[in-house]
Amino acid sequence: MELFYYYFSTSFFCNVDCGVFALKFMELWDRNVDLRDMFDHSDIPNIRVKLGVDLFFSKGNCIDKSLVTNLYKQGVDPRVSN
Repeated sequence: MELFYYYFSTSFFCNVDCGVFALKFMELWDRNVDLRDMFDHSDIPNIRVKLGVDLFFSKGNCIDKSLVTNLYKQGVDPRVSN
């Protein structure tokens, strides 16, 4: 197996976003593609929401999801509810 190191400037992300960038880089990894062209810092808020939704609604999560699903059925976005 050949090792490959991908360099990107630390100015590409701020300190609190490095985990999101690492997860997205692993998800999209292709050594022939410059991943910096596929998403940037402005995409991080939406990526965070998608990751949260994917984790919350995954089959492995046994928590009761009815609170969130009922809010959506009522037309309420639970991300902005008080």
